[in-house]
Amino acid sequence: MACSCNEFTRAAALRRSVAEAGRGLPVIEPGMPIPAGTGLDRRAFLARTVGLALSVYGAGKLPLGLFEEGIARAQSAPPGPVLVSVFLEGGADSMSMLFPTGHPQYTSFRPQLALAPGDGQPFSEDTSLRWHPSLSPLCQLHSEGKVTVIPAIGYTNADQSHFTSRHYWEVGATDAHLLTGWLGRYLDAAGTLDNPLQGLALSYQLHPSLASSNVPVACVSAVDDYGFWASNVWGQVEDRMLDAIGTFPPVADPAASKVAEVTQQSAELRAQLLPFADGDWGTTVPYPASQDDFPSRLRGLAAMIAAGLPL
Repeated sequence: MACSCNEFTRAAALRRSVAEAGRGLPVIEPGMPIPAGTGLDRRAFLARTVGLALSVYGAGKLPLGLFEEGIARAQSAPPGPVLVSVFLEGGADSMSMLFPTGHPQYTSFRPQLALAPGDGQPFSEDTSLRWHPSLSPLCQLHSEGKVTVIPAIGYTNADQSHFTSRHYWEVGATDAHLLTGWLGRYLDAAGTLDNPLQGLALSYQLHPSLASSNVPVACVSAVDDYGFWASNVWGQVEDRMLDAIGTFPPVADPAASKVAEVTQQSAELRAQLLPFADGDWGTTVPYPASQDDFPSRLRGLAAMIAAGLPL
């Protein structure tokens, strides 16, 4: 499948380092840029100090224990501003979001899609543009000075490739060979070697914009989705199974001792995350109910910021 909006693409396969034996990676477009962050070493990391199961990228040869110490040290520092970047994959149509009703070519180029001149509220900074009616909440935030819009941003000599253009936005440069993202390069200059939470992607994989070259960054899929699962086990039996995890006694056998250590750490992490299991996160702010996990990730992000994590 090749559906760019849902990331069923060669880019997603490269980011996951997935290839089918004997066939390699699918080619969507000849000469398509390699996504930033491709090939970065990834290591699983359990941060007991903050109760997170992380995938750490670009960790180099630093011991994982230093990361936990670095997170704890950064968490005790005075809080600073947190930059949240939301990348919309696929179909955000700028010609509909702010439609140029004042331009005569608008209706000629869009005979079916054009909105009527009276639809939506005028864009105060350029009244020839109007907000799409469904974006009235953004229009209100803009009128309150809480949203800035920079329309008509592009680059010269565009080749009309979805993948090339997306790569440029992710790395913040018109360089098809650049393997670091614009946020990752900032962290390379301003970050530290022992705090992977300084750049955190709420995703199952590192986002290219966070790809760094010198400092560690991380990703976490969902803090409220950590647990243990066994086929056809539920109810009281499941509860007893979960309570038993991590209670293996110390033994002399090195392999069994390692199993006991891992299960104990996993059980401790589960205990730390139990308060988040219901998805409430202790917030009174209503978030939209959706089959998409975007609202729940924003709710989780708000909880992590409120908890003082060193993001």
